[in-house]
Amino acid sequence: MPRRKQRSISKTSSNASPNVIMGYDTTGKSYQSVKEVWCSDASRKQEEWYSVAKSYWHKQDPSLDGMLGGYSNLSDIDIHASWNFLQSLQLPSRTIALDVGSGIGRVATELLTKIFEQVDLLEPNIEFVGLAKQKISESQLGRIFCCSMQEFVPEVDRKYDLIWIQWCIIYLTDDDLVEFLRRCKGCLNTNGLICIKDNVSRKHFVVDTNDASITRTKEQYEELFRQAGLHILCCQVQEKFPRELFPVFMYALELNSR
Repeated sequence: MPRRKQRSISKTSSNASPNVIMGYDTTGKSYQSVKEVWCSDASRKQEEWYSVAKSYWHKQDPSLDGMLGGYSNLSDIDIHASWNFLQSLQLPSRTIALDVGSGIGRVATELLTKIFEQVDLLEPNIEFVGLAKQKISESQLGRIFCCSMQEFVPEVDRKYDLIWIQWCIIYLTDDDLVEFLRRCKGCLNTNGLICIKDNVSRKHFVVDTNDASITRTKEQYEELFRQAGLHILCCQVQEKFPRELFPVFMYALELNSR
């Protein structure tokens, strides 16, 4: 969902190495490296990390405003920009798309079903899935994966022309993000693409302790894409969003081997 920028870093370390990307969280705690977010007792840290996000979303209203953090007025602007971005990619095949973090079906119904013959949904919240199913015609609703991104295992007989990942990659740890993208890469059709649309921080990564998410920098994202074996085909910045929000980037990723 769209997020307000953090105004300041209240507890930045004075002896941090200039070669390390600095970050901070919403309580003011600073980090000399993104690894510090999860490095202490990693398995326990990751379990807690995901449980916080799960709890947060179970408390959100299953509405447009709930999905967009109170910014439902930006939905049409968002969809319009995403539409133009996808059209610019000139996808050779428009048969099946996967909507990752599909929520109540906003992107699936307003964008993907208008371009693709069938749309699969990946969403861990069963209540959201139920609402999304009601909005998509039976002929266009594909398979439903009611699980988290880190638990998602693609089906071997299902290949996608597009995997759309919007405002949800922020909930994965770096390691899980790379592994998730590698699995997604394996279920792409010939000439298929992975598109990621999410908030990007200009200078420092920002950890939101309320929902256990991390807004990464452009440099961090590009390094993670490289580790996953993906090449940036195209990158655009969302326009017409309020200045108080983090910039939103749209990435089209393709296989490095292409």
